[in-house]
Amino acid sequence: MRNAFEETLEELGVTLVVLIDDLDRCLPPTTISTLEAIRLFLFLKNTAFVIAADTDMIKHAVRKHFDGVDDELATNYFDKLIQVPIRVPALGTQEVRAYMMMLFVENSDLLDDAKEKIRAGVCKQLQQTWQGKRVDRAFVQSLHDSFPDELVGKLDTADRLAPLMIGATGISGNPRLIKRFLNALAIRMTISKAQGVGVDEAVLAKLLLFERLGDPKAYAALIAAISASDAGKPSFLAEWETKAMAGAALQLEAPWDDPFVVEWLTLPRLSPKSTYVAHSMSAVNMLH
Repeated sequence: MRNAFEETLEELGVTLVVLIDDLDRCLPPTTISTLEAIRLFLFLKNTAFVIAADTDMIKHAVRKHFDGVDDELATNYFDKLIQVPIRVPALGTQEVRAYMMMLFVENSDLLDDAKEKIRAGVCKQLQQTWQGKRVDRAFVQSLHDSFPDELVGKLDTADRLAPLMIGATGISGNPRLIKRFLNALAIRMTISKAQGVGVDEAVLAKLLLFERLGDPKAYAALIAAISASDAGKPSFLAEWETKAMAGAALQLEAPWDDPFVVEWLTLPRLSPKSTYVAHSMSAVNMLH
């Protein structure tokens, strides 16, 4: 079969390139069976396989499938299969900001020609960020004559959220997680508007990070503190945030004694005021 397949490709005068994506989402048996199937054709002439997958997940599948295999053997298995590994570097703040802004642009009512012009301009600017050029709201607005006010607001949100999407350990610039987070944020904002509640989108975003990545008991305690406060904002939060951003040591008790809490407190302040505005905090409680 191998010979016949190789002869067929040679007669056709083509190179067969097989693209395999999301292999790391499969269950271990499916992952291993796919890799073993690839091995049958891997060393044929005019044949190449491109696998997009998380290396750690593939190694986990190898360890799961072959009993007693340690990390070194799992690595060797993977290395023998992949001749040219290409590691995609994590996105930086500029790339994340551009990605988020282009998501908002793509979902806007702008004409397709305008969207393509903006996309081309952003891509060109990204190639020059090493020279100090930025992809921010002001730059994106310079690529088109007229932006709807709603889109300008979303671009501003993306401008402020980008450092959060990079700094939060549970997201770390992952495009898929960023998109999921923005979808969740959009749903919460839609609910707040339907309820007639004014919410600072950027403040809500930071709180949603706590909901997603923080200890559930700590988040429940935060919501309880919001509900108990007449002003709709717990006073201790602003004090903790100020100390954390100043680098002062925080002695927090359970359920707040989680390293994520300190990390979250040191994330950029998104509210223009020194602490979260009351209606935004109360709205989070309602949306929860």
